[in-house]
Amino acid sequence: VQAYAICKHMRSASVCALQAYGMCKRMQSASICDVQAYALCKHMRSASICDLQAYAICNQMRSASIL
Repeated sequence: VQAYAICKHMRSASVCALQAYGMCKRMQSASICDVQAYALCKHMRSASICDLQAYAICNQMRSASIL
């Protein structure tokens, strides 16, 4: 929810928002969510902020189920 909310208000990061949210929601391991969400956003120049914030949120959470 948090990663989705942060990205959602960024029009340029709409794809990042949906993909990061979807991936984190289905994964039980935050470490995987952490790495993959970061990778998804990283290749998007317009989503640099989403990239960093989504990564930070996932990295701090042990259970991706919270997302």
